[in-house]
Amino acid sequence: MTSMQIFERYEKKFVITDEKKKKLLECCKDRLVNDKNGNSDGSYKVYSLYFDDKYQNIIRTSTSKPLYKEKMRVRCYGRLPEKGDVVYLEIKKKYQNRGNKRRIKMTYQDCLDYLNKKKRLAFDDYVSEQVIKEIDYYLKQNNVSPACFISSERIAYFDKDDETLRITFDRNIITRTVNPNLDSESGENLIDDDTWVMEVKFNRAIPLWFVQILSNLEIYNQPFSKYGKTFIKEKQNHQDISVNKIDNPKKTRRRR
Repeated sequence: MTSMQIFERYEKKFVITDEKKKKLLECCKDRLVNDKNGNSDGSYKVYSLYFDDKYQNIIRTSTSKPLYKEKMRVRCYGRLPEKGDVVYLEIKKKYQNRGNKRRIKMTYQDCLDYLNKKKRLAFDDYVSEQVIKEIDYYLKQNNVSPACFISSERIAYFDKDDETLRITFDRNIITRTVNPNLDSESGENLIDDDTWVMEVKFNRAIPLWFVQILSNLEIYNQPFSKYGKTFIKEKQNHQDISVNKIDNPKKTRRRR
């Protein structure tokens, strides 16, 4: 199976300040190199469109921290896609903290035709054909539609001696659940401006040298899902509005 289509690895997330990010990178400067697919500083934009059913059962299940969970998204890099641009249709699965991502590459127009018009895609290579069959099955089992747009600015690094260790930093995380699509960057900030979501991706274990740096800087694992955080934030806002209506009922005039 091609490494660009199938990913199996563990992932750990950390929410850190800009100051701690700078200190961490200073400690790792002899070990990490920038992602070659990014800009000169390794940065690039990431755009994702997550799918869910009308009751939000996918994200409700995910935030309840089950042993197994899965979700579907469309992802692209660099800029919002035009019809001929490349996007990735992905199924993400997670079982007991080990992640599995399976994706297929296509044009944005082909992706829209597949999702909106049920136009079956055919691929020449075995791996892509198997992945699209999995997505076909997922869509038959789950009546999903676009539910949440998320964009972020990402900086990515690899361990120069072991490319299976990948470290990414995301900031300027923008989310939108009203008219979710890949046609607009509008939305609301999910985290503070001076905050980064760091994700460490690895095959078996985080290397000891990196664990030591995390310990010295008092950086601790903190689960963080962008879609999950958006769902929880909106749920809390809705509860706050409901409570406010109860505490401050509108006065009604008596008829005379």
